[in-house]
Amino acid sequence: MGQKKLLLFKPNMIHEVRKTFNLEGPGRMEAAVDLLEEWVQKQRHFTKHDIPRHYLETTLITCKGSMERSKAMLDKICTMRTLVPEFFGEYDVKRDFPGLRDYFVTVLLPKPTADLCRVYVCKIYDNGSMKKHAMNALRYLTILADYVKLNDYLSKAIVIVDLMDANLSDLIGGIDVVDIKRHSSIIMDGFGMRPQKVYVLTASKLVCTLMTLMKSAVKQKVASRMEVVKSCEELHKHLPREILPMDYGGKEESIRDIQDLWLDALSEQEFLEYLREMNTAKTNEALRLRADFNQNYAGMPGTFKYLHID
Repeated sequence: MGQKKLLLFKPNMIHEVRKTFNLEGPGRMEAAVDLLEEWVQKQRHFTKHDIPRHYLETTLITCKGSMERSKAMLDKICTMRTLVPEFFGEYDVKRDFPGLRDYFVTVLLPKPTADLCRVYVCKIYDNGSMKKHAMNALRYLTILADYVKLNDYLSKAIVIVDLMDANLSDLIGGIDVVDIKRHSSIIMDGFGMRPQKVYVLTASKLVCTLMTLMKSAVKQKVASRMEVVKSCEELHKHLPREILPMDYGGKEESIRDIQDLWLDALSEQEFLEYLREMNTAKTNEALRLRADFNQNYAGMPGTFKYLHID
């Protein structure tokens, strides 16, 4: 499985996705991107005005063709880079996150589902502690989201959270609900990931406690889509074997082999330069109307004292 097979596209997938949002006609997408690009350049509080056009295009797709929602999403991700910079950074995931690979694995599977959802697998091992690795795990997910925004065309996702080899007592004791809430806002409101289903794979009796914590950290809509599955066989009722790794009784390569490819891709110099450039896309809040900030961000979890927002 070569580098080019990290994210496979179905035949005519881009056309079909555009068609869903009435953007498939000649010049329609280009015109929409032109409008969004023009709007970005007029935002005085943005610190970067040359957002890549493909980024703008995938934002429009994520927002189902809505120009206003696309504007709000761009404002959100730039603002989050300013408000919660601890979740962002110019990290080389191989060099800067030592030990994370042996505790936490998250990959996108190469093939989308028949209804064009990307499948994420997040596996946690009993090899370390949640408190030790939590922040770097969240940073890794942010970097992964930046890569997907650059290289993919799909925003709908199915997530498998594999806890079969995890220490659930450690997880429950180490979860910071406020950090998870902030980060889920980055991933869903800033990057536009839309989970259609979250399958939590575990047979542990502690799963009810963990699910209560997990559901409290995400929006109600996502919480309602979370479901416990107790075995790979049960998982096969929801997802075809053809797209799953061999670890889950599927026909793809092992999750470790897929992870190695992702680590290589996320550590490439070209991507690191892109990441460095995109991390300059922040906001100068002194140039934004305070009323606009209060309307859009005052309800965020946590307190940003330096902005005097509760």
